Amino acid sequence: SLSLSQRERSDLRSLTSAIKQQESKMQTLQKNLDKVNQENTRAARSMLPQISEQEELVDDLQEGTDS
Repeated sequence: SLSLSQRERSDLRSLTSAIKQQESKMQTLQKNLDKVNQENTRAARSMLPQISEQEELVDDLQEGTDS
């Protein structure tokens, strides 16, 4: 079986701890990203009615210049 020195055990513990901290940071980042995506989606949806109104206006203007 593998026998580790005191120092190797300590190094392993430090590495394991560092990895866990990184995983935790990644989860936090992912949550924040999800939040931002949701906010962007909401904002985009709220703009849709305005965009279709403007498209209708443009259509009306173009029809006016066609005739």
